[in-house]
Amino acid sequence: MIINRAFFREAVFITIAVVIVLLALFILQGAGGVFTRTGEGAHDNFSLMSLVFLYPLVNFGLLLMLAMFIGLLVTLSRWYRDSEIVVLQACGIGTLSLLRPVMWFALVFFVVLVVETLFVRPLVLTTIGEIEAATQRSSSTSWISGGTFTDIKDQNSIFYAERVKSNGEMVNVFMNRPATTTEAERVVVAKKAKRFTDVSSGEEFLQLSEGTSYRGDAGRENYELMDFDQYRLRIQLAPVRARHRDVQALSSKELMSDNKLARRVEWYLRLSKPAVVFVLAALALALSYTEPRRGRYYNLFIAIFLFFVYMQVLLIGETLLRRGEIPAPLGVWWVHVLFAMLAAYFLWRRALGKPLVALPTLRVLRHD
Repeated sequence: MIINRAFFREAVFITIAVVIVLLALFILQGAGGVFTRTGEGAHDNFSLMSLVFLYPLVNFGLLLMLAMFIGLLVTLSRWYRDSEIVVLQACGIGTLSLLRPVMWFALVFFVVLVVETLFVRPLVLTTIGEIEAATQRSSSTSWISGGTFTDIKDQNSIFYAERVKSNGEMVNVFMNRPATTTEAERVVVAKKAKRFTDVSSGEEFLQLSEGTSYRGDAGRENYELMDFDQYRLRIQLAPVRARHRDVQALSSKELMSDNKLARRVEWYLRLSKPAVVFVLAALALALSYTEPRRGRYYNLFIAIFLFFVYMQVLLIGETLLRRGEIPAPLGVWWVHVLFAMLAAYFLWRRALGKPLVALPTLRVLRHD
């Protein structure tokens, strides 16, 4: 049908554009955190860049639902604004007749969300956990870069290398360890430095070559100066904390094979999440009507507000479910049913040509 093809073409184009914009915002926001963490010397750049692109995938389902909702709203609102809906109604194609292509459009997103919820999101969360655990195990010297002062927190030292060769060798290095209650301040300068692992003990060292060590308080007699050919600084790796694998990172197969309450709750939540798209599609059709007197974006703002209310109620339902205050099999289906009834009511009133909300009429009494 020509009308369906026109609808799908426009809705798909707008939805893809919204997805790209939202993804770009997520990635840019993550990139800001990358530069902050890199400046603090908290993680290595490769791990941080990996997390920047992985974290948006954690909330990709929510992003996809919002993009579909906006895509439908913008498409149908334009049809109302350009009187295309009016022409269709004159040809006998009413509001409820458009429900069929809208639901077919939502079905595509339903399938994508099923795959994302049951398979992709747990895999992404597992990968993020593995990267963070690997980052925790790695040494602070992994993030030393040429021409930059690096704060090695586990050594309480400031380290600088003029440049770092491709083989990892550092040239013209400087290290300062401030004074503590038990040790005097130490400054070490060397022509070369390289990370070194003792094969027998497995311990890691920073091996400095052809340099000088200065220890003590400047101007006092206890000041020590020592030239060295090689000087090994032991690298104390930060202790690796035991990583608790969150239930949301478990695969769907693991959830089905376990009868624990937390895992059953997570399984029921995953099953109910994709149903959101059908309710949102019906709401978009009902709320896309544009009244010239109220402005082009009046209903759009109401629709976006209602979307976030829907998501917040879902979040509340999820919290109650995880606390055990709602039976696990019930899940958050009650939220979907509630908003589905609201969407059905709006569509019924729109099909009758009535406003979405029935406001009481005020009668003006006349006195003759």
